[in-house]
Amino acid sequence: MTDLPTSQLESRLRMLSDEKCRMIYDAALTIISEMGMTVPHAEAREILVKGAGATVEGEDLVKIPREAVDAARATVPSMIPVYDRGGELAMELGGYNSYFGTGSDLMSIYDFETRERRLSVLDDTARMAHLCDGLPNIDFIMSAAHPHDIEAYASYLECFRAMVSNTTKPMVMTAAGVEDRSLTTWENAERSGPMLREDHIGKVLLVTSAGHMPRAVDAFEHFRVPVAAAPTGFVSGPSPGVPDSLSDLLPSIGALTNSTYAIHEYLGRAWYQVRETAADTDSQPGAGG
Repeated sequence: MTDLPTSQLESRLRMLSDEKCRMIYDAALTIISEMGMTVPHAEAREILVKGAGATVEGEDLVKIPREAVDAARATVPSMIPVYDRGGELAMELGGYNSYFGTGSDLMSIYDFETRERRLSVLDDTARMAHLCDGLPNIDFIMSAAHPHDIEAYASYLECFRAMVSNTTKPMVMTAAGVEDRSLTTWENAERSGPMLREDHIGKVLLVTSAGHMPRAVDAFEHFRVPVAAAPTGFVSGPSPGVPDSLSDLLPSIGALTNSTYAIHEYLGRAWYQVRETAADTDSQPGAGG
């Protein structure tokens, strides 16, 4: 992918002035800070109290201070760059930038070969991804079709496989069985295993950074989750050996950052191996006293 959209619409329809937008925002802050809202989830209430300085009245009425919202908004970047799998800039999400892509989960399709309407199949997803990969005005890709020739429990995974095999553009995916409670890769592997086995999913595509991949594979294999590694975010640098110039011998922020990340991963993998050994020992007959 080499085509980053550069043309922007110079005119736009605007229904509200800056002043009216500010009034709506102020009213929303008044509601959450003075009136409050019901948060029935105990863990969510705890996070809001400890992390945002919220207060709880009664059993579950939570009030979030205005300054907490302003502080949270200050951490949001004004522009989010999105890259394709080749490492090229594909979209810059922010401001009034607009981007276009395909839809998802069409139940039927008009077959251009038979000129008849029929149910969508997995090959339709693959063909659409291949076509859109070559269209410069399509910035991201979704499945475009729901495959009726695939068992429902495997449809999302198979759509991803078909898309990733036919395009390098950014993809928007629908996911089933999302595990969103984990704080670490180890916890994610531990909790994902039962979910995957319940849905009869025997092998998963494991996507993470190349540096983190060895540790992630260790964790998932420990919990009996077969994976196919799909590393991203490779870090490159000068080839080892004789330096090209004197500057290659000087310390740099980039090299320090990479070294810190590498040490973090080495220590993390060692810790995972310690946990695996401890878990194996505890599971042996007679262990634990």
